[in-house]
Amino acid sequence: MIHVHVGSGRKYKHCCLNKVIKVDFRDIQYDDCVEKEEGMQFFMLRNFLFHYTNKKFHINDKLENIKDIFDAEPEEMIEIREKLWSDKNIINEYILKNPDKLDNENINIIRNWNEKKIKKEFILYKYDKEYTVFMDTDYIYYVKGLEECIRNMIPESALPIFVNTALLPFYDKIIYDSYINRYDISFGKGFKDTCDRSYKTFLKENKVKYKL
Repeated sequence: MIHVHVGSGRKYKHCCLNKVIKVDFRDIQYDDCVEKEEGMQFFMLRNFLFHYTNKKFHINDKLENIKDIFDAEPEEMIEIREKLWSDKNIINEYILKNPDKLDNENINIIRNWNEKKIKKEFILYKYDKEYTVFMDTDYIYYVKGLEECIRNMIPESALPIFVNTALLPFYDKIIYDSYINRYDISFGKGFKDTCDRSYKTFLKENKVKYKL
């Protein structure tokens, strides 16, 4: 069974970059989420791209305008999200048309998403104070959460587990695209031991990524 864990961004609906909405979504014990203003920025850009993709391909006709996208439940946008990340031409075309009149900074952000995203299976290995730690067969990735800590969606007691998500560059950080598919598969102690060995090896070989 696959469980989908989603940060919706609905706390940021109807926002723009020129308006700071005071939402305290982070656990004060940890520093493993982006700043609130960056969270607003991410969800704004993501939703612009979702709206453009949905309008172009008529994926969910119930979501007629950008307000509908901001108000939508995350599950209503899963198919839109899959289409967006599966076709690089969508963001390339969006950048050329720039329908939402983004400035150069934001254009560069979504261009980097298009060029550098990594969407695949990872091992969600552990949590620390400042990051959620993902691994694949080649690297450790230190990832920031968005509107809430990933640890609040997937308990530490469940780790390590296989997940599927999209990692994205965001300034000097790695974030995820707000969707995490968790595979509900049980592993024995041998799997954790293997992950521990891989983690130590990657650290020793400096195969660590804080940005993409």
